[in-house]
Amino acid sequence: MDKDVRSAAHPTVHSIQYLRAVAALMVIFHHLIIQIDVYEEVLHSISVGAAGVDVFFVISGFLITSILIKEFENDKFSLYKFYERRARRILPALFAVIIVTSVVVPFISSHPKFLSDYGISVLSTLLFSSNIYFWQTSGYFGSTSELSPMLHTWSLAVEEQYYLFFPLLLMILFPFGRKVIVSALLLVSIISLTVSEWGAANSSIGNFYLLPSRAWELLVGSLTAMFFFNKTISSIRLKFSTLLSTTGLTFVLTSYLLFTPETPHPTSLTLFPVIGTALILLFSEKTNVVGKILSLPFMTAIGLVSYSLYLWHQPVLALMKRNYSLHLAPHQILLAIGITFL
Repeated sequence: MDKDVRSAAHPTVHSIQYLRAVAALMVIFHHLIIQIDVYEEVLHSISVGAAGVDVFFVISGFLITSILIKEFENDKFSLYKFYERRARRILPALFAVIIVTSVVVPFISSHPKFLSDYGISVLSTLLFSSNIYFWQTSGYFGSTSELSPMLHTWSLAVEEQYYLFFPLLLMILFPFGRKVIVSALLLVSIISLTVSEWGAANSSIGNFYLLPSRAWELLVGSLTAMFFFNKTISSIRLKFSTLLSTTGLTFVLTSYLLFTPETPHPTSLTLFPVIGTALILLFSEKTNVVGKILSLPFMTAIGLVSYSLYLWHQPVLALMKRNYSLHLAPHQILLAIGITFL
């Protein structure tokens, strides 16, 4: 099991893994479905998976904040150990993907521009700045960006940039108590959401990729962790856990179906998957309907490898598209799925 999940010690482990599984599968399915030639005619109205990364952001903020607060309260926090854990969690699988992809890339294309762009994208990935690189060089849904094996690492860069500053912020705020921490996180969340609204109207690509317009999604996860053991929340959980967790699951699934490439994102509309994820984390339990759904062994197993699935799917798809066609045939799509899971 994911070390971060064990350390958090919340009763929502199955919910977290299920949410991770759903998010990863929807992102992968989205990137696969747009390869089908009939997409624009039949499926243009939906873009399942467009909100998958938002779910990942909330979960990530929730887990890391749970761990950090526990360490602060037990006087066991170490900034060095925090970054060391993040490195052990993130880097081995990332290095494996980069190494294998780098070996395969020259066999797919020896075009100098492609090799140069790939090299720069790898460097930016290793420096956790690929979101800035892709902001400057491409959009997300265009054919050029779809052919970049490292495109998906932008979300990893956003997370690591967040975790560069977040522990330092907690170090400053923790002596003042939980109320001050919650107030500060809420204020920054509102500012970040406001930035995303402005960005959607004035710089849509930068709005999609950059931390200032994405931080509020991670902060909602952090706030969820802060409220998890709150007495009022616990009381509400006893009475309304089924209703609120079902509402959360509905929000998440609805956003998967309704978000399209034309949907301004992230904006206040992104509150649907973000708040939905927070409600599931706060109120799903093994004893209620949503908790039972979220404990399905198959989905839990996928959730455990969701990070690796996410890492592998884009290089596999990008290189297959470059080698064959921007629109893959059905048998090629099935091959891509098989390679990704393998």
